[in-house]
Amino acid sequence: MKKSIVLLILFMLAAVFLLPVLLTLVGSLMSPGEVTARFAPGGGSFGKPRGLTLIPTMVTLKQYYTLLIENAAYLNMFWKSVFYASVITVCANIFVIPLAFVFAKLPFRGSNVIFFIFLLTMMMPFQVTLLPVYIVLSRTGLLDTAWSLTLPSIFAPFGVFLLRQFIRGVPNEYTEAALLETNSVIKILRYVIIPTAKNGVIAMSILIFAEAWNLVEQPILFLSDPRKYPLSAAMNGIMTSNLNVAYSGSILFLTPIVVLYLCFEEQIIEGLESYKW
Repeated sequence: MKKSIVLLILFMLAAVFLLPVLLTLVGSLMSPGEVTARFAPGGGSFGKPRGLTLIPTMVTLKQYYTLLIENAAYLNMFWKSVFYASVITVCANIFVIPLAFVFAKLPFRGSNVIFFIFLLTMMMPFQVTLLPVYIVLSRTGLLDTAWSLTLPSIFAPFGVFLLRQFIRGVPNEYTEAALLETNSVIKILRYVIIPTAKNGVIAMSILIFAEAWNLVEQPILFLSDPRKYPLSAAMNGIMTSNLNVAYSGSILFLTPIVVLYLCFEEQIIEGLESYKW
């Protein structure tokens, strides 16, 4: 009985979280005319939107055709988002994995203090660090370039904190045995740490990719040319200027994250389950 109640509560919570996505999917399958009639102010028969529904009057892919075939700007911003998120994820791994290994397995004098500073910077709101980051980017000539989006995200402390906890779960015997064969840190990372903490690395990488995929404030503040915006920063403009493709645009925006989760679902779950709190 207790298990059934827990499952019911979890199902209800899942339904609450999934309902907006389901409504967006349904809206993306409506014709432009129905979208306007249902959701646009003044679109209904009495000057009011007709409200939400889970069943379109007529299922059509017109929104997707308009967005992908007739609107080249959307695809351009989509691939910009792919580029930014991929570069940030790959480069972050290059820096995060060695740093996390040092903090987890190679303690040194003052390492706890330095790691505590990492935690402080991670807990600071974006608004607190905005001005220093803006000044640094301005004085180095990196404003209005791709570097202004990638560099601050690459060196964000979240990945180090998360992966350090995973690597702490790797038995010390593994690294001690590897030290009998080589004193190369790179080889120990490549052949011992990364394979053993693979699920943690995958989970961290996907979380970093998702964070980079959802950049909004940074592009608006650091890029003066809207044509350089990734899709995340341009979605609000798309939804307000053209409601007829807003829902299909939202679904396509969600697709990469959903695909990544489905492809690596097992690794993500196993990685989080093995997380050393």
